[in-house]
Formats: sequence, structure tokens, C-alpha cells
Amino acid sequence: MPHQKEIVRRNLVIIGAVYLMATFLTGPLPPRAVSDQWHFKAGPIYLGRPVTLTGDSPHYLLILNSLIEDWDIDLSNNHRQVREGDWDAGTRYRFSFFGDHVDIDRLGQSLSIHSPFMPVLMALILWPFQGSEWVESLSIYLCLLVVWIGIYIFMRWKPQHANWGLVLGLASPLFWYGRDLWTEPWQATIWLLLLACPSLPLLALLAIYGTLIKYTFFVVPMMMGLVDLWRGMYRRAMFLCSGAAAGLLIAFLWAQYTFRFTDHVDLFHMAFHRREGSYNSVSGLANFESIFDFLGAFERLGSFFGSLGGTGIWGLLVSPSQGILPFFPIFLWGFWSFRKGGRIYIPAITYFLLHASYLGWRAGTGFSARYLVTLLPILVLGVAESRRRPRWLFSICLSYSLLWGLLAGFLPVSVIERGPLEVLVFLAEELGLLSESL
Repeated sequence: MPHQKEIVRRNLVIIGAVYLMATFLTGPLPPRAVSDQWHFKAGPIYLGRPVTLTGDSPHYLLILNSLIEDWDIDLSNNHRQVREGDWDAGTRYRFSFFGDHVDIDRLGQSLSIHSPFMPVLMALILWPFQGSEWVESLSIYLCLLVVWIGIYIFMRWKPQHANWGLVLGLASPLFWYGRDLWTEPWQATIWLLLLACPSLPLLALLAIYGTLIKYTFFVVPMMMGLVDLWRGMYRRAMFLCSGAAAGLLIAFLWAQYTFRFTDHVDLFHMAFHRREGSYNSVSGLANFESIFDFLGAFERLGSFFGSLGGTGIWGLLVSPSQGILPFFPIFLWGFWSFRKGGRIYIPAITYFLLHASYLGWRAGTGFSARYLVTLLPILVLGVAESRRRPRWLFSICLSYSLLWGLLAGFLPVSVIERGPLEVLVFLAEELGLLSESL
């Protein structure tokens, strides 16, 4: 039997090598937007440096470029630069109109509705590359590094399950989300650190930062703290709960200060979409004239919820294109382990139910169940701790999940907002195996 450290080292090398190889396949790109120096056409795809995909990732990249170029979060000039062919929103969006996911205030500032705290940390590392096309690619490598570190933490935290680090890294949607700019892989790594870290002050800092990256994450350290409180671990509970509360308070104060010149009140300004050049609210959202209208702000917050009647629960699980089980059925064994409860699984149950309650549980553009990516380490642990019977069925599901994990990682464009059958049809059409009439 190989020594445990050798298993961890071997698995890290395998995952790192696969991730690195995948980044050289950029998929189809608009011909006028590709890099003349770093992209080389190979049939229907391009080889070269990695690029962002779609959904929220180019918006996070835009915030990152604004921070390192202008040291602000006003995206007005960055939108203009994208239209002029700059790299601010990534390779795919050069020379295109790009102005969604912002709120326009009375000063004409375009303020992103996305939390800037992940881009802030990345900006501290990537600022020497400001103005270059490599900000995009290096930010992706940085996210993959965060995923790789998270897998390492998982294997060190549960050394008896070290081989399951391969499942976490290659047979789950973590591969797809890790090679782009999404908050969920960062939170997955922070979740593992919350479980494995012995330092109480560091636990509080992790709880704060995890919440700031995406505010709904606060339920994780909060529920961990409450479970610890129930078990008599009072000091640990205090640090976790206070960290979660502090993160939420900082997020609220930041949002109120940053958006103080808008024409409406919102608690966190998470989803008030406007397009640059338009000052009227869209999507039927209410327009609040008084800055003191917090009743309306709570009403808007409530509009996010309302699907706990079952739609969100079953959608996250079995929706053909936005569920996790159609692509990764091995996690059925992981969900079954949730019944064990405790400080590992109770926060996971709470996190799942919170996101299942969203009317927008589909999470916009993405692959499989985006909101469950943060849960993946806990799901993999649940699979490892399950009985995995019948063995033949589990082996089939594991192979099937690995196939989708690798396909999504190497050809990410092929799986966006498609169910398994739709992906196969898309690939057959791209390879010319189906006629255009079909």
C-alpha cells in the first residue's frame, strides 16, 4: 500500500496536470476577438491561453480590471473600452456591447451588482499585469490554484479518503467552474478550511471573507457555530457565528455606502440589473424614491424566495440542464449521507434549502447546478462515507460522472445550459455527424 503522503502527492500531480492541459483548449471564439499572439486556430477550436466563458464570469473580470487599472468600481469607462476592443471583459466580449449586471446611480456611475471582494483579493496579486490580455488568463489560473488547494485540504483533512480527491477534482462540476471566474469554487475551499482549520481567529476571518465573496455563504459558518454551541464548543461557536454576522454586516454597510446615490433602497444590491445608459429600473422591479423605504427593500429581498414548494429542490437535483444528478449521479449517495447531520452535514442541508428556495434557483447561465458547487466537497465526503451499494450501479455512475467532468473541463462551451442529450447532439453537429436538417 502506498504511503498516505504519496497518495496525496500523486493525486495532486494528476489533477494539476489535467487542469493545466485543459487550459490550452479555449473552444470556439469570435474570430475578431482572438489574440493574435496567444491563440492558434485548430479546426473549430483555438489553442492557447485560457479565456473566460459566459454568465457572471466576465462581469467579475470587468470588476478586476477596473480595480487594477482605475482603482475604483465604476465600470463606465470599462464598458466603453470593451466596445473599443479592450480585454476588460475577456476575449469573447471584445468589440461587443457589454453593460448588464450594473446599477446606474445619479452620478452616472455603473456599479456592478456582484460582490467585489473576490476580485479585490485577485487584484492584489494581478495588478502588475494591468492593461494586458493576460489578466484574464492569469485570473483563471489563480482560480484553478484555489481549487487545487481546496482538493489538497480535503485530502489532508480526511486522509482515509485521499483518493476521493480525484473524484472531487475530475468527476464533478468543480473542474468546469474552476477554470473560469466564479465565486463558488472559492467558497468550496473556504468551507473545507472552516472544517479543517484549528485556529479560532482564522476561522472568524474565513467566515467573514467567505460571506463577503457571496453573502448567502453566511449560513455555513453560522450553522457550524450553532451546532458547535449545541455540542458545548462555546469558543469555536462564538468565533464562527461572530465571523458570519460580521461578514453580513460589512456587506450591508458596503452596499449602502456604494449605492447611496441610486434611486432605490436595497439591502445588498445583489440583483438590480440595469443597462448602461438607462436609469429606469428593469424586470418589473419597484423603484423606491425614499432612501428610508427599507420596507420596500425587504419586499425586494423576499422576491428572491418562494420555490420551497418543490420547484427549486427538484430542479437543483434533476433538472435536465441545471440539475446535478443528470450529469453526476454519484452524488445521490452523497445526498443520502446528509441524514447523518452533525457539524458537517447540517450546514450543507441549510445551504441547499436556502438556494432551493430561490425563484432563480437555475442561477442563470452555467453548467449543471451552479449553486451546489460550493457543496461539492461535502457531497464527495458523503459519497466516501456511504455504503455505495449496489457496487455495479455505483461503478457505472462513477464512470459516467467522470466522463462528464472531463468533457466539461476540456470542452466547456459544449455543456453550457444543455442537458446530456443536448450536449451529445451539439457535439455530433460540430463534428458533422448529423445533417443540418436534423
